[in-house]
Formats: sequence, structure tokens, C-alpha cells
Amino acid sequence: LLLVGLGAAEARGPEAGAAATAAASAAVSGDRAVFDLYVGGIRVGDVTLAMDLDGDRYRIDASGEASGFLSSLVGGRFEASAAGRAPGGDAAAPGAAPEIFRAEGSFLDDEIQLEIAFDGGRVASVTAEPPYDPRPWAVDPTTQAGVYDPLAAIGLLLRARPDGSVCAMSADVFDGRRRVRASLGAPEPTGEAGELRCTATIARVAGFKPKMMAKDDIEFRVYYRGGAAEGKRLHSVVVPLDFGAATAVRRKG
Repeated sequence: LLLVGLGAAEARGPEAGAAATAAASAAVSGDRAVFDLYVGGIRVGDVTLAMDLDGDRYRIDASGEASGFLSSLVGGRFEASAAGRAPGGDAAAPGAAPEIFRAEGSFLDDEIQLEIAFDGGRVASVTAEPPYDPRPWAVDPTTQAGVYDPLAAIGLLLRARPDGSVCAMSADVFDGRRRVRASLGAPEPTGEAGELRCTATIARVAGFKPKMMAKDDIEFRVYYRGGAAEGKRLHSVVVPLDFGAATAVRRKG
């Protein structure tokens, strides 16, 4: 799910602005969502996301854990947090910028910790434990400007939006080593009541092996649901695979 985080789209017109304000007000009291993760139709884990917008600040927290056969094979858990500026209580507004991203987790027998600090819209430092191995294709993190950390981008996707500002957005995301450009096309009705589908891509920008850079962009679909009053909320993300699909689906309730 962290790979599909995107930037923000500005609300258009007075009706969109009113809906965005209502969504931001709801977030101050705490927005929370749980997404179940599936691969090939088999549940492999879940991710919990919580976002708070308060004045000119945002904070996002996330946690996740593998389950079922994936847990028995490789284990896997993570906790992450991100914070930054959100002018006017809107983390999607011009001038919004990440300030700090922290994550820790385990995979197989490895324990991993990561911190990305930002300053003035640019990556100031990346601290990883264990340290990243030097690689010929590695990028200097401090040259990365105008990027979102993965969790901040996902938080922006999570936030309720009026129909007119769903999708049709693009942003660069940096995870400490790799930079990608994630883009969502214009929303399309699916035929389900209140549901919109957006076709999206992730393009590799920097920090990948040359043979990975030569691969096609990653394509996926993002679905939003909701009425005019509450705004559209992220419902699911579907990434096609050779053997089915990897899917994150918002849990009801």
C-alpha cells in the first residue's frame, strides 16, 4: 500500500472548497481506516492508518502485520509515522510539506529502522539501521526535493475528497533509497452507486538497478466510494499480478 501514495489535488470551486473544509474538520477529531491485504484472493495481512489534521499540522500513523500463510513463511510487521505542514488544516493545500518520517519493522529475521528528515521541501537526511549498502545506482538523498515520504502520500489518498478533486493528480515519492512518480488519471464511474475508479501508474525515477529502470511502469487501479455529503473516501487499491492481483480493501465499520 505504501507504493501507491500520491500527492494532492487542489479543490476547485466553492462547492469543492466547502466539502474539503468539512473533510478536514472531520480529520481533526481523527480519521482511521483498516485495510485488509489480499494476494491472489488470499488474505495475507492488514494495515491500520490514522490521520489527524490540526491547524497547520498533520500527523499520520500506520501499522501492519502479515497473517496466514505469509506470516508462517516470512513473518512481517511494521509501524510508521509521519508529520509535517498542512496550511489551513489541509494537507493537500499548496505549501504543504513533509517534515519527518519514521518506520520500523521486521521481515524474515531482519529488524529494520528508517528515518527520513526533510527541510524546506528537500530531504535533509536518511538514517537506516542496518545501514544501506553502497550501490552504483544509489542516489544522494539530499538531492531529492519536491517529494513526499510514502506515508504522507498515502495519508493524502486516505482523506475524504469531493468528486471534483478525486484522482487526476501526480506526485514524486521517496522511500529513502528510491524515487518514483505516481500518477492517477481522471476518475471514471464504475456503475456501482457512488463509486469512482482511477487508473494509475508508478514510474521509476531514480535509485533502481538499470534493468529495473528499463521495466514498464507499474499499473494499478484506485477505487473511491461515498456520497456528496461525506465526500469520496479511498475504498480499495488493486495491483494486477501474473497470478491474480494484490488488493488492499477498506474494512467496513
